[in-house]
Amino acid sequence: MNTATNTTETTIKTNTCGPCTTTTASAARRDHVTPRADILEGRDQFVLLLDVPGVVTGDVTVELDRGGLVVEAIRYLGPAVQGASRPSRRYRRTFSLPDTVDAKAITAALDKGVLTVTLPKRAEAAAHRIPVS
Repeated sequence: MNTATNTTETTIKTNTCGPCTTTTASAARRDHVTPRADILEGRDQFVLLLDVPGVVTGDVTVELDRGGLVVEAIRYLGPAVQGASRPSRRYRRTFSLPDTVDAKAITAALDKGVLTVTLPKRAEAAAHRIPVS
């Protein structure tokens, strides 16, 4: 997936340096990888799609923290071996959310390495047509 380039980015802002890959020297020094994300806006909701390949549901957290959405996940790269640390890849990305998001109605689902976070808009924030008399 590509990072969104539409006008929605001015509404939901990503608070990271952008997509990172583990092939660069700077990424090798980081303790996490920034997952690629698409940001979509519909009439009643925003949808975030994040690439987190190899991650299982129990290893993903999605939290609201001071008006921001924090997504963290871990992918284990090998089997657990007693007495040894297990190799892993950590994903982390944060987003600033607009006031129009209904924080209590946010949902998240993981399917085939894509985390879908649905952020409904508050009813009073939804666009509506005003009759002209």
